[in-house]
Amino acid sequence: MDNLEEWWTTRSSKQDNELLLIPDLQMLWASDCPKLKFLPYPPRSLTWFIENSNHVLPEHGFGNLTSATYPLHLSIERAPNSPEMWRRAQHLSSIESLTLMSIAGLRALPEAIQCFTSLWRLSILGCGELETLPEWLGDYFTCLEEISIDTCPMLSSLPESIQRLTKLKKLVITNCPVLSEKCQGEDRHKIAHILEPIFLLADTVSRAIGP
Repeated sequence: MDNLEEWWTTRSSKQDNELLLIPDLQMLWASDCPKLKFLPYPPRSLTWFIENSNHVLPEHGFGNLTSATYPLHLSIERAPNSPEMWRRAQHLSSIESLTLMSIAGLRALPEAIQCFTSLWRLSILGCGELETLPEWLGDYFTCLEEISIDTCPMLSSLPESIQRLTKLKKLVITNCPVLSEKCQGEDRHKIAHILEPIFLLADTVSRAIGP
């Protein structure tokens, strides 16, 4: 639906109050709608799947709309790395699970997502240009329990601050040979507190062994 540009989500009552046309949405999935904008605001949804459809992210928040639904899960896939996308994503600051997949040009996580302080799961998949994870990871994402990194071959180390993520129970690193080797070697101390570090390469599974 490349040419779909507008989708209105409210109507006015006799009292001129804005009412949601799509109240209490459980899942919003937008795929290959690069021009689509929700007007005047997007509907609130528990889960957001955004695939090559960056403009569906709220430009100015949710306005005066009231809803019992707050975003908890956000997945962004096949999108260019742009400041505008991350600025819009900040309006979903209540999310607890974030997946980034195939983000072109993403070399480092943007500071804009520091507002996701309730995050307990972070997944980064197929971001071939990702070179580093920021040191602020251990300062803002203190609720993290799970991290998954898959097919990010340029990523060669984890930040020292990962040691401050005391709730982190599971770390899964897949098809990242340099990172896997380093985590099981000279950087082993960084993940010593993690109960379940798993390293996957092709069809093999390696679990880190305690000191």
